[in-house]
Amino acid sequence: MAASGLPRVGEGHNRVAVELPESASVLLDAVRFGAALMVVAGHVTFPSIGLGYTDRRFLGDAAVPLFFVVSGFVIRYVTRTRERTAREYFIDRASRIYSVVLPAMVWTLVAGAICYALDPARFVWIFGPRFTHPVQRLVLNLTFLSQAWGRSTIPFNNAPFWTLGYECIFYLLYGFSFYLRGAKRVVWWMLTAVAIGPQVMFLFPIWWLGCGVYELYVRRTKWLTWLVVTLGGLWLAAGLGLLAMGWVWLLRAPMTLVRWVAGWPEPLGLMGLSHTRANMFAVAVAVVGAVMLFPLLLAMDFVRISGNGRWVRGLRFVADGTFTVYLMHFPFLLVLAYAHVLRAGHLWGNVAVVAVMCLVLVGVAVPVDGFKRWLRRWLRRKLPAVQASLLSVERAVVESAGATGGRDEAGDGIDGTG
Repeated sequence: MAASGLPRVGEGHNRVAVELPESASVLLDAVRFGAALMVVAGHVTFPSIGLGYTDRRFLGDAAVPLFFVVSGFVIRYVTRTRERTAREYFIDRASRIYSVVLPAMVWTLVAGAICYALDPARFVWIFGPRFTHPVQRLVLNLTFLSQAWGRSTIPFNNAPFWTLGYECIFYLLYGFSFYLRGAKRVVWWMLTAVAIGPQVMFLFPIWWLGCGVYELYVRRTKWLTWLVVTLGGLWLAAGLGLLAMGWVWLLRAPMTLVRWVAGWPEPLGLMGLSHTRANMFAVAVAVVGAVMLFPLLLAMDFVRISGNGRWVRGLRFVADGTFTVYLMHFPFLLVLAYAHVLRAGHLWGNVAVVAVMCLVLVGVAVPVDGFKRWLRRWLRRKLPAVQASLLSVERAVVESAGATGGRDEAGDGIDGTG
């Protein structure tokens, strides 16, 4: 990192190569793992878990757009700094996704069998409809077409899988945008849009918003950093001052804005299309989240963090399990509930059990990461290094090693396994 505390910027083939400061990397880790915990907390209150809590699924509904924004930011970063060719990009995405998706799908079926053995009547009553047409469900979810054209094909007893039907398509569209030129880009974009439908395309701009936050971040100047951080600090100080006097409206302003935008007419609904997932609430959360993420990233320029610190290594270890926690926790919650390890009326006991579950899944991410590296090597052997339909683009080389503070890879949004 440059002496000024701001990252170095270099131009090459119209690409910008920038070091991500250690402090910014830590912030992104904290945001994505925090979002995963929001999803877990929301799912604990699901009626299908049966703990009697008030349904707080809005926590997960709010977390997913945040994942999308962080994912767009990090994917923009890695394609600007590390992944030189379309082949590298798609191999990296495939190995990251499938190294967790395949074990998660197996675990989903195993957990379903356990729950069925423990309480068959209850399990069939709740999840029986999600086991119809099993081959079709597997194919659609393993090819990430489960959300195409408004369908919502959930794989058995694992609700969080639906988001992959959005994010993986976003990866594909971004790859076309970044590595293709001219007519090829347009044709592949149109084919994808026709295949996937308007619901997924409706949320693509909020994922791209994360790319925009990255571009603003790497082009920041000292005066912009000071201005934005100062204004943000004044807002926070004023909000806390008003809170001390019993007024919360200023601190609640972001949530007020979210509720206001979420109340706008649904564009897809006006066209008579399903908007269960692709709605204005997701747009509002993403926009407000991006607006708040930008000053936080700038503020981290004033924080000096050592990548060798024990707490930083611990946070990164935990955050590297984000995707595993996200994709495997719901079947785990079901098993714990059906086995009466999670019980109604035992709040703090349930909190402890869920915390241990999350730590176990973070630990599972270690062998999953090994599987990812094996899968990546296998894909590199099977896919020859040829330039066929995708145009190879050279990247700008980062001037010093450890572009993410010594990490060889950056985590993504939901799939933040590194």
